[in-house]
Amino acid sequence: MPLETIPLGREQSIWRGIRLFSLYRIVVAGLFLFIAVSENGRSILESTSPQAFKVIATAYLFLSLISSLMARFHKPGYQVQIYIQAGVDLICLIALMHTSGGIYTGMGALLIISVAGISLLSPGIVALLYAAVASLALLGDQVYGYWTENYDQPAYLPTGILGATLFGIALLASRLAQAARKSEKLAEQRGIDLVKVSQLNEQIIEHMQSGVIVVDEQGKVELVNQAAWTLLGEPGAGNPRRIPEIAPELIRAYRYWAENPDQDNPVIRLDSNQELQLRFNRLEGPGKQNNLIYLEDTSERKRIAQDMKLASLGRLTASIAHEIRNPLGAISHAAQLLDENPEIDKADSRLVHIILDHSKRMNTVIQNILGLSRKNTAQPELIELQPWLTQFIHEFSQHHGFPPERIILSLDPEDACATFDPSQLHQVLWNLCTNAKKYACTTDKSCLTLQGGVDRGIPFLDVIDNGPGITPDLQEKLFEPFFTTTSQGVGLGLFISREMCENNGASLEYIAMPMGGSCFRIQFARNRSQE
Repeated sequence: MPLETIPLGREQSIWRGIRLFSLYRIVVAGLFLFIAVSENGRSILESTSPQAFKVIATAYLFLSLISSLMARFHKPGYQVQIYIQAGVDLICLIALMHTSGGIYTGMGALLIISVAGISLLSPGIVALLYAAVASLALLGDQVYGYWTENYDQPAYLPTGILGATLFGIALLASRLAQAARKSEKLAEQRGIDLVKVSQLNEQIIEHMQSGVIVVDEQGKVELVNQAAWTLLGEPGAGNPRRIPEIAPELIRAYRYWAENPDQDNPVIRLDSNQELQLRFNRLEGPGKQNNLIYLEDTSERKRIAQDMKLASLGRLTASIAHEIRNPLGAISHAAQLLDENPEIDKADSRLVHIILDHSKRMNTVIQNILGLSRKNTAQPELIELQPWLTQFIHEFSQHHGFPPERIILSLDPEDACATFDPSQLHQVLWNLCTNAKKYACTTDKSCLTLQGGVDRGIPFLDVIDNGPGITPDLQEKLFEPFFTTTSQGVGLGLFISREMCENNGASLEYIAMPMGGSCFRIQFARNRSQE
């Protein structure tokens, strides 16, 4: 198997095996050399050539030391080193066996360990080839020793048994090595799968919309995902140990739950007035026990409920507008017939024209409501605000019967333009100015200001009054449908106004005035032509 095709872990395992067998050879060769130089060495080994045995043992020790250094520095490659060490073992062990008296000395059994090691490091055909070469070498040594009369009698049977043993060891060790490699490969694959699953879980937890915090038994925060940091007002990565400092209410709620696990899911309010719904869960398992804290922004639930409410409201307003349109058409038709009567005097004719004008305006309002409920696309136009607002002020003041001078118009620059559907902008401003007149225009002084301009390329228009303003507890409900502070209103004006603004790519928001009064700002879509 080439080096580049094996896993890194398997390569390291092979190098450890080579170093281990190198150490084993050093020990065996050193032991042989020690016996050879000792006084009783000849009697222990019954060596027929003591001097040759000593030389071979010395060479075996030297080659084993060289092999150990090569294995330590990984040069040459591991396959070449396996072949070199196998050849050294085979030559030196056969030579030592020959000089010590042959197969009956039992030294040939050391080849079993050598064959087993080669089979474990390089299983398959290489191990069987090595066992075959070792068997032939044993047989050749037996024939050579008997032919040169170094051996007293032939020992073909023990030699054959040892050769068969070498083959058996090679087969067994190869099978064991292959099974070990399969297990190792399976373990590596399981490890890779586990890492992938762990990374996937981390990514899922990190990108969950719900905040997740992991707390141990002592209440120490161990993990916080991105959503939790964002909900707690600390976007980006952070130190989990800061959680008690950032949100002490959260830790207090967790400790109370730890003592009373049957309690309902609490709702906490942070310093930023943000409400969070908490849910707790235990992670049961062996070892260290952790607990999970789930954080959910209650505003998301409110938004879903609001969307459902608005969907129902859309159907309701469409039905109401449709029902109003029929009698309004009858009124308009009757006024037209009266206007065609030649006997009608001028005063009555003026009243008829007022009926026709406002019937037409009301029909436009109904069309806008129906279009809004059906999500019809607005038809925005580029409106030059100065002349358009001047005409609007004249119409509004004439309709409500007070001097136009009570409405102040201020634009900077004076040629500011905005993109909006003219009829829908008319209705939005009519609603805002009507509310301002109702609550602010109680004296003969100027009570209403239309102030606009362009801020960083974005046109805006403020409707400012000098009334008492809106209390903070009511500001959050201003744009909710059917919210009103009077018994005469229906609470749809501001809601429809905001919906029309969003339908034109604009926004409508309330801005509290520090010196009293109210300000509703229309922020139009960006004008590319004015940038």
